[in-house]
Amino acid sequence: MPVIVESLSYVYNKNSPFEVKALDDVSLEIGDNEAIGLIGPTGSGKSTLVQHLNGLIRPQTGRVIVDGTDLSQKKVDMKKVRRRVGLVFQYPEYQLFEETVLQDVAFGPKNLGYSQEEAEQRAKDALLAVGLSSSVHMRSPFDLSGGQMRRVAIAGVLAMGPAILVLDEPTAGLDPRGRDDLLRHLSSLRAEKQMTVVLVSHSMEDVAKVAERVLVMQRGRIAKDGPTREVFQASEELEAMGLGVPAVTRLMKRLGEKGKPVSQNAITVEEAAEQIARVLRAGEGEQHV
Repeated sequence: MPVIVESLSYVYNKNSPFEVKALDDVSLEIGDNEAIGLIGPTGSGKSTLVQHLNGLIRPQTGRVIVDGTDLSQKKVDMKKVRRRVGLVFQYPEYQLFEETVLQDVAFGPKNLGYSQEEAEQRAKDALLAVGLSSSVHMRSPFDLSGGQMRRVAIAGVLAMGPAILVLDEPTAGLDPRGRDDLLRHLSSLRAEKQMTVVLVSHSMEDVAKVAERVLVMQRGRIAKDGPTREVFQASEELEAMGLGVPAVTRLMKRLGEKGKPVSQNAITVEEAAEQIARVLRAGEGEQHV
């Protein structure tokens, strides 16, 4: 397994009046080419967990092992770990700073020791992977749309060649078109690069579009771990945690309760539309008989 988390616990402001237990005995494994959604109420430990995956936070109790490297050990090459696990924070465009898009995306590879030519080539490849053509290379990143800026920031992490891409609320603040474009490119990227994607999100619709497996966190622990469709079927359990399910899942459940012959396990708009269209076609057929 590329990432193994064993009995991981973490406390902020330990031994002080402001002590907060963010993680409580968390264990999980992340495999090759997985698409994982990480959901949970605010304060459930999601961001603390993902920051352990590339060593931004070091384990207090338990272990995090990345490609056989135990991050709890003192002498760890964190540069190597962060090349393996790329972390994109919420609103990553706030970290853009170079004069041109190409310079900004090439910054990370240059810091890893690549030559100027190699760094720029990696930047061009990463920009193409997120759907940005050469027409933006020499533009200021601040002249782009919000969705394009977000993709530039993600390309900056991709250019360093991670096998695991962790994104913390990547669609926050984007308009519907920017959000859909970004999610589509993330899915294509994972398929093309055979990489693992971990999507941290409060949007159940985003998770349904990208993730094949969902981890649900509550009070610093993993409350559920399973296939996306299976997890979203537990709507009452999720709602009790202060979470929801995709709107189309609720819609299909209500249609089923009203006697409509639809599958209640649809989790995307496309799946729901197909189910409803099938029911409508069947109804039209009955009218012609």
